[in-house]
Amino acid sequence: MGVAFVLCCFSVAFTPSLFIFRRFVAPDPLRIILFVLGAFFWLCSLLLSAVVFAVFGQHLLLVAVFFSILFQEVARALFYLLLYKTQSNLAHLMAADANRTGTVSSMRLLYSSRHILAIVCGLGMGTAAALFHLANVLAAYWDDGVVGLPGAVQANRSMAEPTDASATAQPNAVPLPHHSDPAILLSAAADGGVTALAGNLHPSDAFFPLFYALGCALLTLFNIVWTVCSWDAFHRCCYKIGRPSAWVTTAVFTLCSHCANTGMSLYLGVSPLIVLSLQLFLLLLGVAYAYFLIKRT
Repeated sequence: MGVAFVLCCFSVAFTPSLFIFRRFVAPDPLRIILFVLGAFFWLCSLLLSAVVFAVFGQHLLLVAVFFSILFQEVARALFYLLLYKTQSNLAHLMAADANRTGTVSSMRLLYSSRHILAIVCGLGMGTAAALFHLANVLAAYWDDGVVGLPGAVQANRSMAEPTDASATAQPNAVPLPHHSDPAILLSAAADGGVTALAGNLHPSDAFFPLFYALGCALLTLFNIVWTVCSWDAFHRCCYKIGRPSAWVTTAVFTLCSHCANTGMSLYLGVSPLIVLSLQLFLLLLGVAYAYFLIKRT
């Protein structure tokens, strides 16, 4: 599909992340560290998900997907507990920095506002998730394959001219060129060539990377919302604020929203416009709920 198209898809997927990073993360070095730490926790959950998938395989794919969601939420909880246990030491560092410089450090604002902290850490987790979700798809549309993605490389190598049997069945078929760029194969198929391309690429998949990039942009925002909601629930649970039913409801909403978004993303290749519309509606619902939690503080 070409380098330019792939870069455009990456721009679509990560423009919201870049804007939020510039607004909330870039001004403070500590927030940059927490942003990277959030990505690290998501990678740990990905590692555990890979182990579960290796055990169950594709025969129990739904079970592996559920465990993947569960591991991500556990990683979110462990990240909060890590900061919860170390907050006293962070407070001493902030006080020492304020006494030395005579000014209130921006880290103090970060310490006092857990919702900003949740936005920063959720952005790190969401960026890592979107990057790993999008890389495998765009690799199939990139020229000459990508190192470390053997599925895309194998698909590129398997592109060859149709056999004699297929040429007999389709007398007007255009021979596929010996080229690794799927865009050329899509053009050949549109001109009367074979319709089933090597690997999993078909002529109807021309705009699938763009839809997938939009889905990854929503995924980043979803991770921010889930982190804000789940950390608010953990905060009220640890400090025993309000009734237990309040933070339990928030935790259940976060888990159900994550499961619903993952379930809808499985059908992105079938009805992309419908799936993206439903995901956008679910995201707006989550944003409204997170805004309610922030204003309630």
